[in-house]
Amino acid sequence: KGNVHLEFKLKGGWDIGAYFNAKLKGQLTVNMKNILNYGKTFTFFIGPVPVIIRPYVQLNAKVKTIPVEVYGGVKCRYAENFAVGYYYDKKAGKSYPIKERKALSKGCTKELKINEFQSK
Repeated sequence: KGNVHLEFKLKGGWDIGAYFNAKLKGQLTVNMKNILNYGKTFTFFIGPVPVIIRPYVQLNAKVKTIPVEVYGGVKCRYAENFAVGYYYDKKAGKSYPIKERKALSKGCTKELKINEFQSK
């Protein structure tokens, strides 16, 4: 005539993750030579002596970008806790299986960073 009450659970969980990324560092340098190259020859005499001069202008340039680091990645994580078992109560007339699942993490996140860095 006594009551029988029984409840048992087996608890567990799992967790899996992956991380993929790439990091690029660089700096662009462009050398431009002879953007402007102009000269003209002049000849004149100082007495009986010919004097030849050639003044000229030459323009070169160099453009250098700020050093940049580009970083991109994807983080994926999936995790879950679970419990399985059984519940029985004779007096209350209840009996049922126990099934519990709780997702802790589900999915992927993207990451993109662009940073300036100091070159040595």
